[in-house]
Amino acid sequence: MWSERPSAFLVVKVAVRRFRFVFPVPLFVFADLLEALADLAALAAWLVPALRPAGAAAALLPALLAEVRRVPRWTPLEVRDGETFFAVVFF
Repeated sequence: MWSERPSAFLVVKVAVRRFRFVFPVPLFVFADLLEALADLAALAAWLVPALRPAGAAAALLPALLAEVRRVPRWTPLEVRDGETFFAVVFF
């Protein structure tokens, strides 16, 4: 069990030379988006049987996000190359 609060935001940070951009996404909004995409993938799999593996994989995404939210602060991706910076952080 984690001692800190679970993550509430997905933050995307981009910096290119003088341009800096921080885009916070509340995870409950992202979870709703993933659930909607899973429903669309299930419909597509029902209409086109060849898409069933993709529909099954999309159905797992909301559960995966629920598990990732349990981790407090986490940086799964951070890339630096000279004057360019890109990071994804769960807060």
